[in-house]
Amino acid sequence: KYYKGRLLSYAPSTEIDTLTPQNLLEIAYKLKHFDAVSVRERPFREKLEDITHKPIAECIDPTLLAGYKIFDRISSAELGNEKYILIYSYSGLDPFVKKLIHGIPNYKDYAIKVLSLGPVGIKEYFRKGVVDYDCSVEEFVGYFKNASYVITNSFHGLAFSVLFHKNFYVTFVENKYIRCLSLLKKIGLESRMLYTDTSYDWSDIDYKLVDDRLNEFRDKSLNFLLDNLK
Repeated sequence: KYYKGRLLSYAPSTEIDTLTPQNLLEIAYKLKHFDAVSVRERPFREKLEDITHKPIAECIDPTLLAGYKIFDRISSAELGNEKYILIYSYSGLDPFVKKLIHGIPNYKDYAIKVLSLGPVGIKEYFRKGVVDYDCSVEEFVGYFKNASYVITNSFHGLAFSVLFHKNFYVTFVENKYIRCLSLLKKIGLESRMLYTDTSYDWSDIDYKLVDDRLNEFRDKSLNFLLDNLK
C-alpha cells in the first residue's frame, strides 16, 4: 500500500446505467486497495458486490448525514416574506412543469423562483418570479428553507426538500433518476417521482414517518464510519 492508515469509501454515487463493463472492471480493481467500501444507491452496491466479491455498505449522502441543523444555521434569510414555488433544475425545465405548478392549490398566490445551471428557456413560468444562475451557498440553502413548494430534477434538490420538510415533486430525467429514486424508496416517498404529467397529488407529506426512516438510515451510516475509523 502507498498510504498510511485505513482507506474508506463513503457514499460515492453514480447512475449505474451509464457505467460500461470496462468502467466496472476499473472500479473493482481500484477497490482492492480499500479497507471498507460504502456507496449511496442499492443498484450500485449490488453491482459492485457482484464484481468485487466483498461486502459493500449502503450509506446516506453526506448532506443528509449532516442533517437539518447544520444547514439551517448557514441559510440566508434575505429572501423576504414572499410566498413562492421553487424550481431547481440542472438540465432545463421538464415539459409538464407548468401543469404541475397549476396543480398546486391557489398557485396564483405564489411567485416562482428558479435555480438552474443553465438556460431554462420557458418565459411564461417566471410571472412574479426570478431566475438565479449564480447564487451563494447560503442563498441556495435559503431558497429551499423558505420555499412553500419545490419542483426539482436534482438529487440535492430532493435532499434539501426533505431536510426542510417541503412539499415537493421530483421530475424524471432519463439516465439521471436512479439517485433520486433510491432515496425516495428508502424514505417511503416513491410516489413523489413524477414520470409523466398524468397523475400527481400535492397533499401534505407525513414527515414524521420520513424522519423515522431517515434517522434509521443515518444511524447505520454513522456506525459504518465509527466502526471503520477505529
